[in-house]
Amino acid sequence: MDRTALTLAEVSRQHKIWIIDPVARCVQYIADEAVLGGLMHRAVGTFEGFNTYLNLARKEIVRRSGQGKALHAIDALLVQQPLNARLASEHVRSDFALLNAHSLVAIWAALESCIEETAVLILMNDATMRARMIDDAKKSGRIDQTLSDEDSCRNLVRLWEFAQPKAPSAGLRFERLLSFFGLGAALDPALDAQLADINAIRNCLMHRRGIIDERAVREAPSLAAHLHKPIVIKRADYLRHHQAVSTYTVALMGRITVSPFAVTT
Repeated sequence: MDRTALTLAEVSRQHKIWIIDPVARCVQYIADEAVLGGLMHRAVGTFEGFNTYLNLARKEIVRRSGQGKALHAIDALLVQQPLNARLASEHVRSDFALLNAHSLVAIWAALESCIEETAVLILMNDATMRARMIDDAKKSGRIDQTLSDEDSCRNLVRLWEFAQPKAPSAGLRFERLLSFFGLGAALDPALDAQLADINAIRNCLMHRRGIIDERAVREAPSLAAHLHKPIVIKRADYLRHHQAVSTYTVALMGRITVSPFAVTT
């Protein structure tokens, strides 16, 4: 599906309601991951018994023509089929744990990017907010107060976050940044705990060789039963995590669309 990718500067110039672009893209990305996941599961499942269909196709080709490019293509697929079937069977037996893990990392990255880009877009378009954040972030380093380009505003967000105390959870860290711009809201404790789980799992997948460590358990106590064990994300686990990210992102879209930044003149 072809979707034009714009820089944040282009978003500011081309979109009348520029503020919704990051969250709208995030919602679409999360939905796309669900569609792709379902497609991959069906495709991989088909590979397990695909040799039956290939052999039937080969017999029919031989009956009709006996040779030709189609027969060579079928024979090439039959040569590959034992490996494909073995790999497919491994994925099915694991309840698609590897695919689930890859998708979970992707949707979490999309959410983190959405939060940051929302803040950056506001700073690029609102000099008052930019000045306030510069004032708050000064203790983190020297900041050029004259720049409003994307890179400078992105760096400003990072310096501002560095100047804040460590947030108790990933969700509360998101809300603290959003609250600076008047976009924050009270975070449901159950959803906060789910987001903490996802963030801890993502960090272990990326930085701890996929093993739940002590830090992950401190940040997400529900993972305590899995301490020092490899992360295995079953389909039911993935769907629960996907729902949590979806719920949070859709709620954020609701907040953003009624915010002063979404008012057009």
